[in-house]
Amino acid sequence: MLSKEPMTIPEISKLLNKKLSSTAWLMNKLRKAGRIENKFVEKHKPYIWFKSACM
Repeated sequence: MLSKEPMTIPEISKLLNKKLSSTAWLMNKLRKAGRIENKFVEKHKPYIWFKSACM
């Protein structure tokens, strides 16, 4: 998905913000649906954000 062209810092941060916010949104949806324990979400949130940002 990433292009061969070098990305500028604003482009990178925009991409990261998009991924982070969508992941946070998904986690909130799952938490509201009661499918994920709050403790699990809090414990794994940084990892999930990092992983999704790197994908």
